[in-house]
Amino acid sequence: MAIAPSRVAPSTSRRLAPLAHVDWSGRRVTVMGLGRHGGGVAAARYLAQHGARVTISDIADAQTLAESLVELADAPIDAIHLGGHTWADLQTEFVVVNPAIRPGHPALQTARDAGARLISETELFLDACPATVIGITGTNGKSTTCSMLHAMLAADDRRAWLGGNIGRSLLGELDAMTANDWVVFELSSFQLAHLSATARMPELAVVINCSANHLDWHGTFADYSAAKQRLLVDSSALVVLNQCDGEVARWSTLAAGRVLPGWPLERLPSLAVPGEHNRQNAACAAAAAQWAGIDPQIISSTLEAFVGLPHRIELFAEIDGRRFYNDSKSTSPAAAAAALA
Repeated sequence: MAIAPSRVAPSTSRRLAPLAHVDWSGRRVTVMGLGRHGGGVAAARYLAQHGARVTISDIADAQTLAESLVELADAPIDAIHLGGHTWADLQTEFVVVNPAIRPGHPALQTARDAGARLISETELFLDACPATVIGITGTNGKSTTCSMLHAMLAADDRRAWLGGNIGRSLLGELDAMTANDWVVFELSSFQLAHLSATARMPELAVVINCSANHLDWHGTFADYSAAKQRLLVDSSALVVLNQCDGEVARWSTLAAGRVLPGWPLERLPSLAVPGEHNRQNAACAAAAAQWAGIDPQIISSTLEAFVGLPHRIELFAEIDGRRFYNDSKSTSPAAAAAALA
């Protein structure tokens, strides 16, 4: 019988061992929300390959999840239950929660009450990752900043991986990673909100901006910003904060770790990507690269050559002296305002 939605609040997190210490052999795990963007598929495959007895539970039907199900066709999945979450699905040891599911969802409370430990694909990766992780969050510009930094690491001949909310799960790449590698990890407010108290935090946290967004999911701006601040308040990570963003600049006092000096905007080269907001993105990426020990000349030349990402103020035509831009990634008022400015 499906669990009906209600307004039950999440219970207080218990202090548990990091997931890296869990032996998954024979453990019962429900992946709640397979989704269509790779995270649920990656988590299900990773856990099944490590011996867990995996059940997939999703409110969507097989047609909607067709591509994800095809990707798991060769994985040793115990059971797949579609069309709703059932009581039986939640009577398990671990529940991997899709980041789109609100923390207060009644099914999650049911799982907690049954003794299940709630985890996420993001936490699975962070706890098992042997590489140095740089976590980047913000309301807008996360993917651009991550891509800038990843390009700098690559230009310095570092073995670097790019993943997270930018659209690529790195769980399947863990076996290829080493302690000498670097991971640039984009983190959304949804992903951060689902991290437990014992989750491993990135060695460097970068926050580029914060303005009201996803309030339909978080409820209030205070809850939304608290999710972003999760990178700061529960870790000893070093921190880069965009001092040009009034909201983020005030977070210095919240950082458990040391706040690193920013990269001055006047030191940046001329950029191919337009806008003051992209100069701020570049300055944050440069500060992170400086912490990583990359030569300033490499930082400058890489930023100068960076041409931007698709659908982000992307010039696609000039007709009769008018320039036409594709900015379909402007999905919030702040992003649209930055593009127009």
